[in-house]
Amino acid sequence: MTNQDPAAITSPRRSSMSPLPNQPALLEEAGGSASGRRSDELPDLLTVADLATYLGVTRKAIYRLRDKKKAPSAIWLHGGLRFTREAVLDWVKKESTLA
Repeated sequence: MTNQDPAAITSPRRSSMSPLPNQPALLEEAGGSASGRRSDELPDLLTVADLATYLGVTRKAIYRLRDKKKAPSAIWLHGGLRFTREAVLDWVKKESTLA
């Protein structure tokens, strides 16, 4: 067994995504940076961590947005929140037009 640095191991789904244009108003409110991922590379269902990675914010920021009722709609599945790709893309489009 080799001693590989755990930080060097990445998920192929996340590492292959490239940045989206800025969405400043929403992301500033979430307390994160304005970096995201390409929408055509999103899975059908996103976890909180997937959505945070896509938006370039922390998971805590996603929960804060949900508390304020400003996050995309989600469902509970397998003990955690899941966001559909369509709900996320519609939400991003809506929030982008408000900025």
